[in-house]
Amino acid sequence: MAGKPITQVTSVEGLKDFQLGAMVGTTSLDTINDVVVPTKEAKVYDNNDLALRALKNGAIDGLVVDLPTAYQMRDGQLKKPSTIVGQFPVTGSPEQLGIVLPKGSKLTPCVDQALAIIKANGTLQSIYDKWLGAVSATPVPFFTIPGVAAPSGAPGASPAPAESPAASASTSP
Repeated sequence: MAGKPITQVTSVEGLKDFQLGAMVGTTSLDTINDVVVPTKEAKVYDNNDLALRALKNGAIDGLVVDLPTAYQMRDGQLKKPSTIVGQFPVTGSPEQLGIVLPKGSKLTPCVDQALAIIKANGTLQSIYDKWLGAVSATPVPFFTIPGVAAPSGAPGASPAPAESPAASASTSP
């Protein structure tokens, strides 16, 4: 239902009393435990499909996932309206996106060459900008964390990296 209290949160501190969930073994779960430090133990799911189901059925108030995943869930899997509550700044080494091929695949040299070409000619950056960097016309608010530099996307900072975790909430039944 629209107007769930979590959709009004504007800081990490504001997330502490909500029941949050994330997939096991992810930086999103680490973000809940190490950055939010909630008053309720995080719910942990074997995969994002189960976590999303928990969000949909109200077992959790918010789901922490990487930003591109949050957009995909909001725009393709949740009923409207749904809200991305905020984005955490990246701390430490940012995660990387990759291509997975079978070990020893004969395609690996071809894929490596194609990636080198599209990286050199700017196509890779264009794809990133279109599909991962600026995936929404609506900016995602940043949570601020004391002692952490201004997050990318904040006024005067560089564009937001796609890897930073975001807290999302379903605002539909």
